[in-house]
Amino acid sequence: MSRDDSISMIILVPNLSEDSLISQRLSYDSFKVSGQDAHNLIITDEIRRSCLTAGSQYNKALEESCKKKILTDNEKKKAEISNEICGLKRQIDEVKKTKQTLETEVLQCYDETSLPDSDIHVLVAKGNGLRAAAREKDKLIASLEESMLKLNKEKEKL
Repeated sequence: MSRDDSISMIILVPNLSEDSLISQRLSYDSFKVSGQDAHNLIITDEIRRSCLTAGSQYNKALEESCKKKILTDNEKKKAEISNEICGLKRQIDEVKKTKQTLETEVLQCYDETSLPDSDIHVLVAKGNGLRAAAREKDKLIASLEESMLKLNKEKEKL
């Protein structure tokens, strides 16, 4: 194992970012080219300013990284909410179709009461039951629409 390989192994510490590894390698290469030893380096004003600038650049990069993460998390949440809203819209459409079918059947039951030899009491009871089921579908639609409004408000907050 050469000296370069051992230095590389030393600087490969878990959880180091790629930028840190590149910076460390550039520093090492700079010392190697200049012939100086890192432990015997003369610290000049230019090096001090460079270090101060590097720290502020690191903090700026860290803040930007945090902002990107927050934006990415918000975008994921928005996408999830949008999917939920689409699902609710499909449910509402299905319930509306079912309600329409029930109302059509109610009308058919009431129309059949005028036919001869029909059991009026049974048809009216069936029609009333179907009408009650249609009212329940109205309540379900209202509940689903309310849920959809809540999700839209939550999405707008993000």
